[in-house]
Amino acid sequence: MKPKAQIVNLPVYQPGKPIEEVKKELGLDVVIKLASNENPYGCSPRATEAITAELGTLSLYPDGSAADLTAELADQLAIERSQIIFGCGSDEIIALIIRAFLEPGDETIMADQTFSVYKTNANIEGAVSIEVPL
Repeated sequence: MKPKAQIVNLPVYQPGKPIEEVKKELGLDVVIKLASNENPYGCSPRATEAITAELGTLSLYPDGSAADLTAELADQLAIERSQIIFGCGSDEIIALIIRAFLEPGDETIMADQTFSVYKTNANIEGAVSIEVPL
């Protein structure tokens, strides 16, 4: 089995340095990371409470359709449930959208300084990524 030709030379994602590494490297006591969608203030007490309440169900697969959350959001936003999609982070949502809509040879336009997942997923599907200066 061989990988798709368009993925062989894709660059490997390079995440930012961990906070502890930056502290050591720069001799800092406090570092607030503003990338990676991390919250420097921590988890809200209500979210912690909700997570703690579900600890007994960790051995079970969660509802992949997030039916209850979908229904609640659809009602609150006054939209159809079919207009909502959930995933394991923005990477997965972007991959799903690109997989659904881009075909080999399609062109997609993006800023040259943007989230690398756009271009990577477009390339995986054989689409042509056109980058424009930000």
